[in-house]
Amino acid sequence: MAQNTTNPPSQSPCISIIPQGGTIQRISASPSSSNVVLSFPSADLYRTHNAPYFSETIGRVANRISGAKLSNLNGGQTYPLHVNDNGKNCLHGGRKGWGKKTFDGPVEVERGGRKAELWKYLSESGEEGFPGRVELRVWYTVFEESQGRVVLEAEYEAEMVGEQEQGVEETVVAVTNHTYFNPSSNPTVEGIHLTLHATHYLPIDNYSIPTGAISPLTELLPDVPASKPITFTSNYPKLDHCLIMPHATDPSKIPLDTRNEPVRAHAHLHSKESGLNVEVASTEPAFQVYTGDGIDVPAVGKGFKGYGPRAGVAIEPSRFVDAASGNRPDDWRNMVRLKKGDVYGSRIRWSVWKDSTVEP
Repeated sequence: MAQNTTNPPSQSPCISIIPQGGTIQRISASPSSSNVVLSFPSADLYRTHNAPYFSETIGRVANRISGAKLSNLNGGQTYPLHVNDNGKNCLHGGRKGWGKKTFDGPVEVERGGRKAELWKYLSESGEEGFPGRVELRVWYTVFEESQGRVVLEAEYEAEMVGEQEQGVEETVVAVTNHTYFNPSSNPTVEGIHLTLHATHYLPIDNYSIPTGAISPLTELLPDVPASKPITFTSNYPKLDHCLIMPHATDPSKIPLDTRNEPVRAHAHLHSKESGLNVEVASTEPAFQVYTGDGIDVPAVGKGFKGYGPRAGVAIEPSRFVDAASGNRPDDWRNMVRLKKGDVYGSRIRWSVWKDSTVEP
């Protein structure tokens, strides 16, 4: 499949997307190659057992909001949210965020000169406590690059639509995808090589909320030279941190719509055992790395063995954690503040390929 002769994702044997949360169920390097994402064999299990958020579209706001409330919105209003993390925070949109909703679609469209599929979700004002009526649009495109790379791209767009409640002129939006990767055939990521293309990170407190500092990544990973591979062991590294890209250490320069930014590589995973590679890239200024230490999915359904701790690593391109809360400077809040007439946007690109030296 040449790069400019694409098929929509539903016609690709390497990609599978389901309506709940526009969730990615499969990404593989070829029809016969193994799935590199943690997944369930049926859509029903995503509804009943997806506490780890496998491959969901996360919104209205990805990651944590401190104190489970939004302050200083719409002329100083405060909006309480659902507490679902560490007894005090709102995580991934609340009790039933966008990843738990059924999206409309797919509709086959042309996007950027390629065949794509459009999914939509309309989030009503007050859903999970968030103000403002917001429509999310997600375009998925799949194509093949040189050297047999299968590429899945998601383009996200959100805006306030329709008649809004009196006094609601703005809201907050921060979207990501929560895919966990394991390019090996093993039950954990032990032995996999991870390369991170970040230079800084957000230090966190005991509740996983950023302290406000933007610190060199060497403070978090002192034994890892920049852009050099980390080899996973049974307990190293343990990460659930927001990493900052080299161009994004000044939050005042991060736009609400990042789609005109270059697509930059965040992380590369490689399994020597399988020869499979995964690269996650986006237009976003940051990405959360979670090494899956809390995964606990039981064996349910015929032939499904479940997943345990460190079964996969999540790479979540994003804005700064807690930018939405109102407890941060304006330059943090502005990267997620969506006003009437404005458009939020981003792109994420996942590439998977097999080493040419490994036999199929």
